[in-house]
Amino acid sequence: MIGAFQVKGQMNQPLINGDLRFKDGTIEALMIGTTFKIDSSAIVIRDNLLDFNHFGLIAPNKQRLELLGTVDFASFSAIKMDASVQAKNFQAMKVKENTETMVLQGKCLLISRQP
Repeated sequence: MIGAFQVKGQMNQPLINGDLRFKDGTIEALMIGTTFKIDSSAIVIRDNLLDFNHFGLIAPNKQRLELLGTVDFASFSAIKMDASVQAKNFQAMKVKENTETMVLQGKCLLISRQP
């Protein structure tokens, strides 16, 4: 992970700014025997508003699943989130026959549609 955050203000109302990105990151979902790459797009926080900015995972078939939206934590007692996921032919599972996972074998593709 690469990033920097700056926290200013009072303890009861901090002001947070910064960004975070992953370099060569992966998520290994052992129970389904599938590894996803983590996108290197920045997750940005500006004035306590986290913006996912099309942050994504990359499936074994090289298709993306993107997280869109924001998390507003201007008030830590009332955090607000507005987010959606977008994907087309995202291979959520690719498992060869084996004895190490919960899934015997198979593939699963996800497609999301915007309203």
